[in-house]
Amino acid sequence: MILVENEIVISIMDSYEQKENGKLINGCIYPMGEVFDVEAPSEVAPQKYCYSKSRGFYLSQNYVERKTPEQELIDLKKNLGEMPPITPPVTFVDYQENKLYELSKACKEAIYAGIDVTTSQGVEHFSLKEEDQMNLSAIGIELAGGATGFPYHADSTLCRNFSAEELSAIIAAGKAHVTYNTTYYNYLAAWVKRCTTIEEVTAITYRSQLPEDMLTNMNTLLGIG
Repeated sequence: MILVENEIVISIMDSYEQKENGKLINGCIYPMGEVFDVEAPSEVAPQKYCYSKSRGFYLSQNYVERKTPEQELIDLKKNLGEMPPITPPVTFVDYQENKLYELSKACKEAIYAGIDVTTSQGVEHFSLKEEDQMNLSAIGIELAGGATGFPYHADSTLCRNFSAEELSAIIAAGKAHVTYNTTYYNYLAAWVKRCTTIEEVTAITYRSQLPEDMLTNMNTLLGIG
C-alpha cells in the first residue's frame, strides 16, 4: 500500500487510518495524497519513485540522493585533497588512481618544504609554497631589469635586503628543486601506470628509487652525472 501525491510516492505502509484532517500513516498525518492498494517492490523508496496507474512505478527525475553527514565529510576531504579519491579501493585501477594521488600530494609537500641556501648570513632555509614561488619569480623580473637587491626573508626571520647575488642563488636553487621534484613525480607516475599488480603499485613511495631505465633517463634529462 502506498500514498501518492502528484504521482510521487510519499509513503509506503501496511495500513492507514482516515482522520478528519488527513490520513494517519505510521504516526504522521498526511492531509493530501491518494492511497493505492498495491505492493511496492523492495527498491521503491518514498520521494525517489513515482507511481501512476498507467505507468506503474518509475524513478523520479527530480529526486536527488541525500548524502549522510559521513559521506559529505568524505567528499569534502576528497575535494580538499585530504584523502584518496577512491575509498576504499577495489579494482587495480582504483589502486593506481589512489597511488597517483598519494605521489602527487607528496611531490607538492616536498616542493613546499623548500631549500637550504648559503647566504651572507650563513645557511638559511626558504620555503617554496606557491606564494613563495610567485614572489621569487617577481623578484627575478626585478633583477633582470637591473635591480641590485630586493627585500626578502628566510623562514622564521625578519625581512632584510638581499643582494642580487643572494637572490639569484635562491631563485636558481628554487627552480632546480621544483624541476627535480616535478620530474621525479612524472617518472613515478609513469612507473605506476606500467605496473601489472596491486602489490607493485602499493610498494611504490615518493622516496622509491626508479627502475634502472627510468632513473638513467631522468638523470640524463636533468644533467645529473
